[in-house]
Parts: sequence; C-alpha cells; structure tokens
Amino acid sequence: MFLSSIREIVSISKVIKKHYKKIIPILVISLLAILLLMYGPSDIISTKTGNESNFSNSSNHTNSNDNSFPNTILLSGPPSYINYSDVNFTWTGVDDNTATENLSYSYKLEGMDDSWSVWSADTSIIYTKLSNGDYVFFVKAKNQEGNADPTPAKKELTVRLDEEEPKKNKTFYVYWPIQEKNFPLGDSFHVEKNEPFTRQIKIPQSNLKSVTFKLTWKDDITTPLLHFGKDTLTFSIEAPDDKKLFKKESIGNGTILYIKDNINDKPEVTEIESENLSTAQVKLIQEYYNTNWENKTIQLNVNLKVGEISILRRLREQGNNFKLEISYEYYNPELSEKEDNSPDTRILSGPTGTIKYNTVTFSWIGSDDI
Repeated sequence: MFLSSIREIVSISKVIKKHYKKIIPILVISLLAILLLMYGPSDIISTKTGNESNFSNSSNHTNSNDNSFPNTILLSGPPSYINYSDVNFTWTGVDDNTATENLSYSYKLEGMDDSWSVWSADTSIIYTKLSNGDYVFFVKAKNQEGNADPTPAKKELTVRLDEEEPKKNKTFYVYWPIQEKNFPLGDSFHVEKNEPFTRQIKIPQSNLKSVTFKLTWKDDITTPLLHFGKDTLTFSIEAPDDKKLFKKESIGNGTILYIKDNINDKPEVTEIESENLSTAQVKLIQEYYNTNWENKTIQLNVNLKVGEISILRRLREQGNNFKLEISYEYYNPELSEKEDNSPDTRILSGPTGTIKYNTVTFSWIGSDDI
C-alpha cells in the first residue's frame, strides 16, 4: 500500500515536471476566477492609499462632498411662563442644498422626554398634561446628505399650574421738561443802617437746574433838598457748601440780579421698566433724582452803607426798603407708557428754560422697530 502511494506521487511529479509550463497558467486562471466569484472585481482591483479602508462602499461610510448644515427655525411655542399644561410647538428649516420639504427633524422636551425623537418630516408637536416645572424644547433639522443642525433651536418655559402669571413690566418713556416756580417770600423787606438783613432759605425741590435771585431797591430820601450822598446796598449769597457764591453793591437805587445755573445735570434716563405708573414714579425718584441743593441752607445777606454826608441826616437815617424775589427751575419728569409697535420720537435740539427772544428752532428724529 505504501509502495503504491509512492509510485503515484512519483508519477504525478513526472507529469507536472513534463507539463508544468501548461499547468501553471491554468491554476492561476482558476484561482482568479474563484476570487472574482467570492469578492467581485472592484474589491480586487481597487488601490489602497494611506489609511483608506479596503471596503470603500461600506454602509457606514458616507461618500459626500457636502459639509453644509441646515438651519432650524422655531416658528411658534408657548410663552416663557404658563399656568396651563398643554403646549404646541411648530418649526421649519432651511438648507443650501436640500429643499425645505425634504428636510427631516428630531425634537425633544427636556424635562419630559428622555431622548430625541426619531427623524421625520413632522413640523409640529403637541405636549399635554405637563406638570409644574421648568422645560426646554429642542428641535434640529437634517438635510438629505445626513448633516444635522449642530445648534438646535430651543425654547425655555416654566409651568406653574393654578397660579397667576406674573405681571410683566411695562416700559415708560421719561421726559424731562423744565418747570419754573417762585419761592414764597414777603412783598418787601427792610435793612437798618447798623443791622444787616439776613435770611436763610431752603428750596424743597430735587432736580434743581437753576435759582434766580433778584433784589430791587431805591434810596429812601425823606427830604430831597440839601441831600448829599447816596446809600450803598450790598447783596451777598452763600451757597449750601458755605462758599461765598455772590456779592455785589448798588449805589442809590437799582436791581441786583444773580442766576446760579447748572446746579444739577438733566437726568439721562429716557425709559424705565416697571409694573405700573405708580411704581415707575417711585423707581424714578429713588434711582434717578438729583438732590444737589435740595433742602439745603442758602444764606442771604443785605448790608446798608449810609452815604449822607450831613451828620444830622445820618442820625435820622432809618435804613432802606427793598424787594427780594427768588425763582427756580427744575427738571420735572413726565412718564408715558410705551405702546407696542409705536415709533419712538426724540427731540434733538431746541431752546430750554426761560428765553428772551421770540424765534425758536426745534429738530427731531424718529425710529421704529418695523
């Protein structure tokens, strides 16, 4: 048996040795045919470079040159704070290469959904029976190339059942027109020759812009004949910070006028947020009023120097009467509620306060959200 096997191997070897030039091509062709049947021509002929896969048409490989992403737009949803439990969201998307009707979407309501929804063409969703809590709704679009929006659209909301929705603040325009008032004083005053007139006043007004002091007087000459010399009246003012603010003399008669301006700057606020008009006024007073000189002591001094040369007449001098007038200007705020979609009008330039001319020019500008 063993000898018989050896003889067969020797016989086959002689045949191969004699016909190997014909047998080898047949074997190679047979091997190639088997490989073509098993793998197909593309996998055998393909050339691999670098780190490319041997199987380029793998189902997990996307052969696409489109790297753009769609944009997701949330069209509607509930307010940020609600006291009911059913909500509805609608959305759409846009993409450079995929038509809107061919986009697909996935969404989730954080606080209720554990995961994103399956991709679909749906563009709306209704959630019912939400419990009290905070939620965030997300939705993202995906184009036909498989690229999803990396920044999903989102909407935050809070559900508080059986509770009133908190009142929203209203916007009020703030205007600062200048008002003028007279400080209440007597009709006339008297200064003695040896006793100066002094008076302390306090102006109970915030947002003071200016204060005007006006003193008018005339020498009280009892007998014009043989009258020599005129009295001198001196008017001085001390500011609330104890500084000498003003001092001026007047001989015989006349008017002494002094205006202290720019005591407080005009407040810059033009809008204020508050629940209603009353709370807006309180907020304005607390946060934006200027109080320089408000209820601060202002010292007024009037001194008389007798000018009569005659000793007899000097002894008979009883002093002089004078009239003192004080007025002040202040910024008096006016509030008006801002209506939705109403344009905004601003005065750019124009006269302010008391003017001494009869021709004025105003300029203005308007703006609107629409």
